[in-house]
Amino acid sequence: MNRRVATLLGVLGSVPLLSGFFWPQYFDIAWDEDVQLHDGRVIVVHLKYTYERVSRLSRYDRSTRRDVEMTIPANEFNKAATQLFKGFAPILLDQQDGLWYVVIMGGHYARSREIAGQDWGVDQNGQGQRVAMYRDGKFVPISMSQLPEKFTTPNLLLDYAPVEELSHLNGRHVTLDMKAKYLQKYPLGPGDQMIYRPRPSQQSK
Repeated sequence: MNRRVATLLGVLGSVPLLSGFFWPQYFDIAWDEDVQLHDGRVIVVHLKYTYERVSRLSRYDRSTRRDVEMTIPANEFNKAATQLFKGFAPILLDQQDGLWYVVIMGGHYARSREIAGQDWGVDQNGQGQRVAMYRDGKFVPISMSQLPEKFTTPNLLLDYAPVEELSHLNGRHVTLDMKAKYLQKYPLGPGDQMIYRPRPSQQSK
């Protein structure tokens, strides 16, 4: 057997072995997060971010956020409320007059909009933000104009940090102090600093 054939056989023989080192296509990063409401109350919300690896040879590099699942504790409802947002991440959660609202940011992907309960409507303000209200055991999309005016800024952590750094939050309790330090390190971009109300021409669409 010549050297070239031996080298080729060695490469082919190593393929099954190398395939065992591929990371799974999807992975989760989850934490409990302190969320301060506009009236000063602080509740603890559980968030689970799901990412997809573009390259399964890398643990975190080139990973794309796909979905976020949010669970509000049972002491705020008759039972814990869990909502999946495919393609979106919640950036604000608040309550007024007994009604719960969430502002999400992102966009539908693939055929996610066709999944029951995952049509979050169209971009109402040019920033990719949508609004939903908790009703009959789930969040349902509503017009941005129905969001109380006092809800103006995000109060949930946005995943600005590299995914590898976010992975250090997995399984932890993220306090308000931790969020403040995170925000200093990863300040919000211009389009994420506020909850933008649509112009009258946008509301009519």
